[in-house]
Amino acid sequence: MRRGACFSGVALMAATGCGQCSPSSPPVPPEPPPSFEAPAPLPPAHAWTFQEMRGVPLFASPRGCTPRAPALRAQVAQSTGFLAERGTPSTLVIADASDDASRLLGVSLVTFDAAGAIAAQRPLPWLAPEVPPRLGRTAEGGWLSTFGEHHGAGSVELGLAREDAAERVGEGDRFEAVDLMCEAGACALLTPRLGRVAMPGAEVWLGAATAPIATWKRVVIEAAGDEGQPLAIAAIEPSSPGSAVPRAALVALSFRKHVAFFRAEGAPGDASPIAADAGQAMADAGQAMMDAGPISTDAGQTTADASPPAPDASPPAPDAGQASAETPPPAPGNVAAPQGVRETWRVASPHGVLDALGLPAPTVMLHGTPVDDEGCVRTRGALAGDPQDDAAQEDEVGGGDRDAPTGSRASVRFAQGGQHVDVQAPAPPLRGALRRLRRGALATWIAPLGCRSTRKVVYAVRLDASGKPEGAVIPVADAERYAVAASGDAVDLWLQRGDAVIWARLTCGEVSQGR
Repeated sequence: MRRGACFSGVALMAATGCGQCSPSSPPVPPEPPPSFEAPAPLPPAHAWTFQEMRGVPLFASPRGCTPRAPALRAQVAQSTGFLAERGTPSTLVIADASDDASRLLGVSLVTFDAAGAIAAQRPLPWLAPEVPPRLGRTAEGGWLSTFGEHHGAGSVELGLAREDAAERVGEGDRFEAVDLMCEAGACALLTPRLGRVAMPGAEVWLGAATAPIATWKRVVIEAAGDEGQPLAIAAIEPSSPGSAVPRAALVALSFRKHVAFFRAEGAPGDASPIAADAGQAMADAGQAMMDAGPISTDAGQTTADASPPAPDASPPAPDAGQASAETPPPAPGNVAAPQGVRETWRVASPHGVLDALGLPAPTVMLHGTPVDDEGCVRTRGALAGDPQDDAAQEDEVGGGDRDAPTGSRASVRFAQGGQHVDVQAPAPPLRGALRRLRRGALATWIAPLGCRSTRKVVYAVRLDASGKPEGAVIPVADAERYAVAASGDAVDLWLQRGDAVIWARLTCGEVSQGR
């Protein structure tokens, strides 16, 4: 770990008994916690200057969303990268990178005011482009962020920084933060399993935003075989009154052919939506279904700019699709269930997963068609005898993907419970994100305009509480990368293309039947 200002950390203290204690024995003072030398922050990123956009908007709003404030535009370096905390509009992590994207030159956590001016800026320990920070908030509005640094041979040292201190979480093979979510001061951190050699499964760390990481509860999910990797935190249940530890977190793991959801127990408390039986939660939700730039962040956020597709060359809007029923997956059985964790639901994902969310029922956004090594749709029969071809191999969850389209068009699948809906897309998405709204969610993704096309477009569609798309998918704008954040009905889309970033500020409320 690069060295800089020294912060005090809290060590894990082994519990000791009183077999050798006596009334006359003075208490043994605890050992002082070892110091932790956090990385010195990089210089601030170059400031962005936003100006109000005039004339015709250079992006299209998703159905059910309207502008809540004028769109703004800023000129930036093409090597700039950025990401957003999923639930905090008006705020970005901005990173300046070298031209070849191999080094970060400056990093800032920036909050903008309504006019687009910088309202607050603070340093953030983002050390390497390939290890992006995960962000969370305290109940008082403070910030948490993860940071990591490679030490060779796959070893990563992971830390957790707050505004006035930093702590070491651990060091292990590919031990990077996958996700961080905080609600009302209760937080969950999702990581791979900690060890010298990477292992299948995941670890969920549950604790108060302001408490030392050594006091957070650590829940291990042990996946059998050589598969099962952490994907996302789908939901978190805040702690009960008087407890600083989350009651539970719903996390998703990605397996070779399916996605599984697990409830990780934190502080004891009454039953909650994510504590309920998964089948009941999904029944309550309804039976109808629901940055490709120089810095690769894969943080559920990505980026595009102005100039939407020209009227004579606009990207086709994907079809809304039809709901279909899936074969119910078998009962969970391939994952160890130690005390404090249980599998609640799984869904077939033979072609890969984009994101997962609790609405509160588990909901996933998936690739609906097989994707080849070049990012194009692999049609059935194209690779005769290929063991990964749909016609040659059935999926162990749900008996394979018999509903997969056989044409060259890609599709995006939204699945919840035993139902799914496919919407068509010009090409398979590069990445995507689900953001919870006051009612339902907003699904976004970025994809090339066609197979092997260098032109990329950001798409968006509203989902109802059952995970079903509400209307047609909208091509929002040409894009090279984007980020998205949502709080209640307020949605921020940050879209970059070339040396320009558009900040689209939207309200995504009830969907009007006339739109």
